[in-house]
Amino acid sequence: MMTRANVYQRDFPAGPSGKYLSVYDIVPPNSRVLELGCSTGYFTDHLIQKCATIIAVDSDPSSIKTCQERGIIAFQIDLSSADIDNLLTDRAPFDIILVMDVLEHLSNPENLLVKLHKYMRPSGRLIVTGPNVAYWHIRWELLRGRWNYTEAGMMDETHLRWFTRATWRKLLEESGFVIIVDKVAESLLPKEYQIRMVPGSGKIIDKIKYFAEWAFPDLVTTIFLFCCRPADGRIF
Repeated sequence: MMTRANVYQRDFPAGPSGKYLSVYDIVPPNSRVLELGCSTGYFTDHLIQKCATIIAVDSDPSSIKTCQERGIIAFQIDLSSADIDNLLTDRAPFDIILVMDVLEHLSNPENLLVKLHKYMRPSGRLIVTGPNVAYWHIRWELLRGRWNYTEAGMMDETHLRWFTRATWRKLLEESGFVIIVDKVAESLLPKEYQIRMVPGSGKIIDKIKYFAEWAFPDLVTTIFLFCCRPADGRIF
């Protein structure tokens, strides 16, 4: 039986790549990390190699079971409920709170973001990744009158909220965070996979992508990454 855990399962035999590599590089060694939306712990396994403590959380029971079988300290919690307060009160504070591709699945993500302040050290960081609804392919589909959900990815049928780069920033800033890193975590050009099949095209595509991410991030980005600190003087 296919579950959400199966749909999002990843494997990093050669180490993290894409958004996972970007996040891995940002997380400081020996830090205390809270990972919200850990899935089956495929990325948690790599973070454990450089972090002092990791508390992993997910709403999917089969994912948590897999994490625990891997030896990960993991808990099943509905992030929209008050249960998260009961879980974290005695385990805070954290140096890093990691929220990868989670907030778009919540009806009121700002409620969770505001709560997270009290579980962070004053010098702590919030790292968020999330999809970009202004991506060129979604725009093209809308021009054709199409808005079709998929099992996973940018048009995941379980998404409840949709964000552009500007509205991601607005959500984080209005929830009491100062954005210190705003970058393209993953991007995709039109027909990129097909073009890369042509021998010798890889370096050319990489150069075009580098320019496109700089000049047209709202069009080519599939996933944005934000690293934030708590805003000075904000009390929650």
